[in-house]
Amino acid sequence: EELLAAYNGAKGGNKTTAEPEKEGQSFMGDLGRQVGLTARAGISGLASLPAMAADAVTGPINAGLDKVAGKGNGFRFQPAAQALG
Repeated sequence: EELLAAYNGAKGGNKTTAEPEKEGQSFMGDLGRQVGLTARAGISGLASLPAMAADAVTGPINAGLDKVAGKGNGFRFQPAAQALG
């Protein structure tokens, strides 16, 4: 009951029973959302490692293309981190 009271207190409620919030959110719903957000952050972190390697290769290529065709003219590689969103 202490854990439930602390959880409800953090959400701004003073409930001492295990009934769901009036807005339709429950503890299990919040837990599932947090697990999903954690998974998304982990995947984004893992995807950023190859993106950094790709940017290390394409950055100098873009700089060379800028010297040949002028800054912003012609073909340019898009930064991989930007493409991942």
